[in-house]
Amino acid sequence: MSVDGFTDGQLFLLGASRPNATCSASDDGSGIATTTGPVEQDELTANGVGTVSVTCSATDNAGNTASATSTYRIGYGFGGFLSPASGVVTGHAGRTFPLKWQLTDANGAFVSALSAVASVEYRSASSGPTELSGLRYDPQANQYVLTWKSPRAAGDYVVTLVLDSGQRFDASFRLT
Repeated sequence: MSVDGFTDGQLFLLGASRPNATCSASDDGSGIATTTGPVEQDELTANGVGTVSVTCSATDNAGNTASATSTYRIGYGFGGFLSPASGVVTGHAGRTFPLKWQLTDANGAFVSALSAVASVEYRSASSGPTELSGLRYDPQANQYVLTWKSPRAAGDYVVTLVLDSGQRFDASFRLT
């Protein structure tokens, strides 16, 4: 029993055609009596992103049943953090860093909904995450902007952007 038409866990960009999932089953004994599916169950946010589970079921002529479930994800295009937060950023502890990024759909159109960002937080190797606030969208530059006042303690830090699609992206900072 299998669900065909996409790779399990595959990411499709928002607005792209959804895959055409199909079910396949085989039985070397009594043969397949019925196949049902695919049945899609969406776990999408208001922005239309998230996970979609596809389930197929089959019953053979002897009454045995089997099912298979696969998932695909619908998310955003993310080209990385924009300068100066691209690559490993080095700087002085306590400095303010602008964090900027763009999100796009399958057609390359910019996504501007602040609700697309579930959270932005930072952490060091020795501390738990601390959530950041002050997110805004700059419509002239088509980018999200958040200003991070880094901790005064030197060390390595990671800023994590979490989107409502479940996608996670990290920016690394080495502060002296």
